Amino acid sequence: MARLFTPIAESDFRDRLRAALLPPIVQLDEHDADELEEMTDEYMLGVALTYGSTSAKILGDFAKIDFDFENCYTSKDEVEYYDDPEVGLFVGINTLPNGLVYNGILVGGDWETPMFIIVYWSGKEFRGYIPEDGNTYNLVTKTAYGSEGNKTANPVNVPTDQQRQFNYQAIIADIQNRIQQK
Repeated sequence: MARLFTPIAESDFRDRLRAALLPPIVQLDEHDADELEEMTDEYMLGVALTYGSTSAKILGDFAKIDFDFENCYTSKDEVEYYDDPEVGLFVGINTLPNGLVYNGILVGGDWETPMFIIVYWSGKEFRGYIPEDGNTYNLVTKTAYGSEGNKTANPVNVPTDQQRQFNYQAIIADIQNRIQQK
């Protein structure tokens, strides 16, 4: 069953994202007012996800796969050093050909192979989505590569180099097939 979204301009997406994330981040009491003012919307999302201070809906959407938010890259600036030049095309706030505006995120613990997730506006609320096709997590154990031991007592299968590589065309196709315009 497809999820639905209502089109939104990237500027409106940013405004709604900041409005939704600012109150829970202020409650963390980790950042002073000047720091909050200087935070980009994408960075604010990373802070909220890392501390579990975002909506229960988003956290529930992401709970379907076992992974860690220790390293949470939410903007193009944060992934400039990453060894895959294509990753910067999909991380941060982007618009897909079908009109879906999303914040692409590269996420995972130090012990995990990074995987790709998104946050998008459904028209009512922010939602999270983890693309299956082209992504880099274990489809059998529903875990990031490196965290399979959390789900099974069996020896962990080491992912192949191909399984550790994103297939961005497949990821984008997955997102557009799963999340469709109302």
